[in-house]
Amino acid sequence: MSVQSSDQLRVVFILSIREALAATGRQTKREASLQLIIRILAWSLAAAIVVLSLVPAELRPETGTPHVLEHSLIFAATGAAFSLGYQARPGPLAILLVTFAGAVEIAQLFAPGRHARLSDFLVDAVAICAGSIAGSFAKHRTHWL
Repeated sequence: MSVQSSDQLRVVFILSIREALAATGRQTKREASLQLIIRILAWSLAAAIVVLSLVPAELRPETGTPHVLEHSLIFAATGAAFSLGYQARPGPLAILLVTFAGAVEIAQLFAPGRHARLSDFLVDAVAICAGSIAGSFAKHRTHWL
């Protein structure tokens, strides 16, 4: 990851924390704290996806879980966390999340020893959208965020 993209990610992360803290006037402290924790989780999952997708294959941890299941779980969890952590409408959020999944696959073209696969992108895009839909449904069903 370049220094510039690292700085940009840090700025977005700090702004999201400030936004969550500013929301305390409209939410209880418990709700604001929970939302902040979920946002930190969302950005942590996104960072983990980027790191694990771009490090050399021999440095990636092996879980023994099928490749497709690994991708599905982390991308679904990321979609759910972003959906729960932010007040975005589901459509635009899904577009941003699918763009993220595509950018990760394209970035692998420039990482030595890594390769981009259309099948990985399709699994990632479906999983991140499914997670986002599940998170949005849970948020609106329970009204807790």
